[in-house]
Amino acid sequence: MLANQNKAHAYIYGASINASYNFIKNTSVEGVVTYTNGRYTSNGITVPLDHIPPVYGRISVKHTEQKWNAEIFSLFNGWKRIEDYNPYGEDNLQYATVDGMPSWHTLNIRVALNLIKSDFFQLTIENILDKNYRYFASGISAPGRNFVLSLKIGF
Repeated sequence: MLANQNKAHAYIYGASINASYNFIKNTSVEGVVTYTNGRYTSNGITVPLDHIPPVYGRISVKHTEQKWNAEIFSLFNGWKRIEDYNPYGEDNLQYATVDGMPSWHTLNIRVALNLIKSDFFQLTIENILDKNYRYFASGISAPGRNFVLSLKIGF
């Protein structure tokens, strides 16, 4: 006789902190940092819960005017140590180094011009420092330096 039974135990906890501060008229610094942790216990063996990213976040300085706005921002990811990978999970351990997945950060800039009503033109330069990095649990390295032109026109 077979039956599904909930014999294993798991826990997950974390925190996310968001902050914004206007230090000059129309200029602010903003940030968000997220931390998550989890463990799984089955048959007396405890392992890290899979799909738990390392600490990550975004910090930026924004300036907004009526006709334009600009932002310089950084995306970042903490180190995922090898001992924090689930040995039976699906976190793409094969892409990690012997020490785990290294931390990384990018430097980015965005400038937008408001045309009329809700129409705008935007230029974004991502990964200005051309860093090689990989998002946690991804098998694909992020692209290098990117130039993005956007035009939004409503009609």
